[in-house]
Amino acid sequence: MQHSAEEPNAPGAPNHVLIIPVLHEASVQPSASCSSSSLNEESINKNSTAAARTAECQTTVKGSWLRNNTVLKACALLAALLIIAGVESLIEQARGSNNRHSPYFNFRSNMEPAVHLSKKRDEGHNGATSAHYYIFGYGSLMSTASTEKTNCNLMGINEGALDAVFHIAELTVTEAMKSYHLVHTAENGNKQLYGRAAAFRTVDISKQKASSLSQSFKETCQVQRPSVVRINGLRRGFNTAYGGIGAQDPSWDKGSAFSPGVTFLGAYEEAGSNITGLVYEVTAEEYAATIRRERGYDAVEVEMADVTVLGGAKIPATAKVIFFATKPASLGSASPTSPIPFSYIDIFLGGAYELQQTFNLSGPGYLERSCGLYSSFLEETIKTTYGWTYMVNDRMAPSRAFSQSPYSMVVDSYLWEHLDRKILAGVRYPGQAFPPNLHATVQELQAKSSGH
Repeated sequence: MQHSAEEPNAPGAPNHVLIIPVLHEASVQPSASCSSSSLNEESINKNSTAAARTAECQTTVKGSWLRNNTVLKACALLAALLIIAGVESLIEQARGSNNRHSPYFNFRSNMEPAVHLSKKRDEGHNGATSAHYYIFGYGSLMSTASTEKTNCNLMGINEGALDAVFHIAELTVTEAMKSYHLVHTAENGNKQLYGRAAAFRTVDISKQKASSLSQSFKETCQVQRPSVVRINGLRRGFNTAYGGIGAQDPSWDKGSAFSPGVTFLGAYEEAGSNITGLVYEVTAEEYAATIRRERGYDAVEVEMADVTVLGGAKIPATAKVIFFATKPASLGSASPTSPIPFSYIDIFLGGAYELQQTFNLSGPGYLERSCGLYSSFLEETIKTTYGWTYMVNDRMAPSRAFSQSPYSMVVDSYLWEHLDRKILAGVRYPGQAFPPNLHATVQELQAKSSGH
């Protein structure tokens, strides 16, 4: 089972204030010279120790302490170093995760990747004979935090926390520099406790570590050469159902909360269909980690003639683009015992929204490039995804979902605009019974989608 192009580890995305777009309905039909099929004719163009050392500081760092207490200024600078060192250790552990002595080794199998890749990202870009290998993510792999987790094998932290840790490190360095400035300018600064020279050295080390950490993270974890694409001949839907450990036991109580069932996204080849997603370059190690993550799916190569780049980097003509297809034996649909979790939808559509914002994939320009069918990348992503049924709102603190999943309000806005209201009315909390008439609605929508 693909956990998953598509399985979430937790909601995540940069935690910042969102401006929610106001969407206006428009009934747009393709022009006579621009049918839906023409969408595909464009060219490819030291954590516990750190906590102990800073506990005393954390209980007193309030109000105007920077102005009045030189000892606490020293604590702030120490905290800066410890936080950065802790984050830096995550990167180092990720880099060493294919070392058998690393505690992270068991998360990376020693299996040979299905496709052998260059160990250096740039290898082959200057050569005429080397091929380039890429992953096509059509679900949660569109989320930058989700792909960063996979690339660095950071299994003990969710997407939102990963972004928060790096944000905290940046803020801590900023505060350390403020502290240095105050020590430097204070008329009554206790130079014997913490002199200007010591403060300067500490801040300088913090700046160097922050710069090194940022560079390490970019080289080790971040997606390289991202391309937002539309691919012809693939169909995406919530079609990969996992019934839980007891699913095959006829005597098992299907209402049990133990090992609950869930349905994830999947995709398979189908003429006449097209889907959106993110293509990005990978190293051999990243490819192996992604194969491990998507081990319930088949790795299938995409025909480059079917790829249309909507934004981002160009894909080399020699590229080998791999997507993770649903195994025929795994094809299914969501059900009351294997519903679609909103925590997963947030990562999937939140990632699509990130791409839309980053590459300006909305408005009149996008409407024209999609032959008048879609006004935004996120709208196209929703409307080229099938099986939106039996959804459960499993978000943490669902009444304040934005506090955990910063794109939840955008996701809700777009779903309200572009999904059948009957389906949205059937969303339930985990454990609640679904409406008795939802099954008929599901059948009707499945019949419509099968004849698209």
